[in-house]
Parts: sequence; C-alpha cells; structure tokens
Amino acid sequence: MQRIQQSGDIFSKRFTPATLLLIDRREDPVTPLLSPWTYTAMMHELFGVNNFKVQRDRAKPPEVFSPIYDEFYRDNMDTNMGDLCSKIQDLARKYQREKIVRPRATSTAGAGLEDGPEDSLDSLEEMLKFVEKYPEFRRFAGNVAKHFEMIDGFTRLIEGRSLYDVSEVEQEIAANQDHQNAIRMVETILANPNIQPTDKLRLVMIYELRYQNDKAKRTGAFIETLHQSGCTNIEIVNDVIRFAGAQVRGVDLFQNQSLLSRTKAKLKRVFKDVPNLLSQHRPLVVQLAEDISRGRLPLEAFPILEESLTLLSGGPGPAVSSRMTATSTGGSYSVTASMPGVLIPPAGMGAPSLGAVSVAQAAEMPMRNIVVFMVGGATFEENAALSHLEGVNVVLGGTDILNSAKFISQVQEASRFFSGRF
Repeated sequence: MQRIQQSGDIFSKRFTPATLLLIDRREDPVTPLLSPWTYTAMMHELFGVNNFKVQRDRAKPPEVFSPIYDEFYRDNMDTNMGDLCSKIQDLARKYQREKIVRPRATSTAGAGLEDGPEDSLDSLEEMLKFVEKYPEFRRFAGNVAKHFEMIDGFTRLIEGRSLYDVSEVEQEIAANQDHQNAIRMVETILANPNIQPTDKLRLVMIYELRYQNDKAKRTGAFIETLHQSGCTNIEIVNDVIRFAGAQVRGVDLFQNQSLLSRTKAKLKRVFKDVPNLLSQHRPLVVQLAEDISRGRLPLEAFPILEESLTLLSGGPGPAVSSRMTATSTGGSYSVTASMPGVLIPPAGMGAPSLGAVSVAQAAEMPMRNIVVFMVGGATFEENAALSHLEGVNVVLGGTDILNSAKFISQVQEASRFFSGRF
C-alpha cells in the first residue's frame, strides 16, 4: 500500500473509488451451514472444488470447471438449480429443432405425412437419455454434456439425502422467527431415518444459533436425539456458540433485536411475490453491501478509522483499518475482537479530494464499488448473491472458500486451539 501511495502517478488512473469492508466470518456463521442451491456452491458443498477441479468419482481424473475455457459454466456458475436445468433443457430442444431429422409418419386423418413425436425432455432423466441417444449432441453443445452429468450427480445426492426437506427447514429457521414451528420442523427432520446425521447436525447448529438465548429452546433434547441415533461430534453444537454466538457477533444477524428490523422482516415475508422456500435466507454480506451503497453502514459495528478520513480528504499515509486482528496462529486466526472495519481509498487512487471529512459524513457516502474481505473464509453462495445486486460492483475475497464441512472443521480447530479462551 505504501509503495502504491509513493507511486501515485502510476496507479492513479487505474483505480476507482471503492470501500473495503473487512469482516470476521463469525459475524455470519449461518450461511456456511446452509445447503446451497447455486451451481458452483452446490459443487463445492456436495463434491468439493479445488482450483477449478471437481472430483466426483475417485476412479476417474478430476473434471475441470473453468470460467475461462467453458462458456456455459462462465454464464451459469452463479445460476440456481432450477434455472440451470431450464437452460440445459433449452439447449437440448434447440438441438432437436436444428439437427435431428425425425421420421415421417402418416397423419391421423390419413391426409399425408407429418413429423414423428420429439423425444420428451421434461425431466433430468429424459435429458440424460437424450444425451446417450444422440452422442453427437456433445459436439453440438461443447462442454455442456458434462454439466448434464454434474446435475445428475446433484440430483442423486439430493434425493438420497432428502436435502430438499432439510433445506426447507434450514431456510425457514434462518429467515423467520417462529420458534414453535421451528421446533416441530426440526423434530420431524431428526426423526427421519433417511437423512444423514451430518445434515441433522447442521440443522441443530442453525437452530441453536438463532434461538441461543431463548429460554424455551429445545437444543438439549435435540442433542440427546442425535446422540441416541448414533450421531458423533455433537459437541460442535456448543462449540459453534462459543465460536460465533450472539455474545461474539457485533451485528444483528437475524434482524430480531430491534422493533424496526422485526417489522421489516415480517413485511418482507408477507409481501413476497413468489415464495421460494429454498432461498429465503439472505447472507449478511449482501445486506452490508447494500448498506454501504446507500451510506447506511452502522458505525457502531463497522467503525471507520480516522486515518482513512485523512486519505479520503486527499492527505498522505497508508489506508489501514480494522478493529479486528487477524493473525495466523496454527492455521486458525485470532479471536481477540469481533468488530471489523471499513477502508476508504485515498484521493490519489481515484477518489476525489473532499476536504475535511468527518466520520459521520464518510459513513453516509454512498459507494458503488465495494471490496469485501472475509477473515475466516467466504462462500460461493455469498459470491452468487452479491453478483445479483443491481447498481453495485462487489468483489468478494477471503482467507478460504468454505463449504459446510470446512466451516465445521474451522470451528473444531478453533475450539481445540482456544479451549478455555472463549
């Protein structure tokens, strides 16, 4: 940063004004635990993504999914499951219309010949049969055939693990405050023998994070049910509270601390145009990006250091901000504080010189270019949600790319390392 400051003439034309938000992963422990429903996020959750490579079958080499070389993937990497299947179906139907010569058949009226019936493409199973029946479709569609197979892999796991049922309950608990309904739904999931213990455990963690301070919570009973069903690692339910519970977080994650937040959440639920039970939850980082774009980021949770105000007004010096320390310690990171900070770039990097700027004025400045860095890791689902924001350019980064397994492993590691400290 200091070298860029000293070489302002070189870099001044390459940067546009932006806000850098540093945020602790613990501010939103719920998003990494939820079942994702966008393409890349599902790949990472169900199979794991490592440097654009996905290992679905251990007996075969990993498959490469790169937005650089795969146009279909580039256009759909953040697309939800339903829209993704529709796009593949449209491509198969285009091939039907343009490339397949159907046999002629006598019309029912006997007046002549008409085209025979097209292959049905109304289900994923039918589309897979279509690919097998017309191997030349692979040449027509380029890399799309492997996406058929990936979605087929998704479907088998989703159905085998009853993930639609699990996700519906996850989303309902994460997005809505209805304790009695939550208890009933969790009990139903825990009683289902077809649902994997790891998915049940994730659900109980989400429940405990929302109802941590509710005297009527049933977490103890749920843990006992998990134990009786042979679920291991149930101590993670308590670990996640020590790691990222309400006593650690600096923001109102579930938006139920203030009357205004509760009212907004209720109105949003009542007036939804088309309810989508699998995408009710909005990651915290999306709300924060919207707040920054409107100049409404809460200063009490995300303070702006006064040093950055000097830079905003055109003064010299490095732009460094954060009340959260993030030091590498045995593969984990420090948990000495929970409040992140905001960084505003200097005038020499593209921002206009505005003279003396107060903290309040800086907080109220709408910013359209935002860089978010999550200490502890970000998720593909958060990246997908940010990519759909209108009128805002957001770049998301982090110390890791998480799925639920990696996040749970992070909680376990922190619990072991900081045993007795939090």
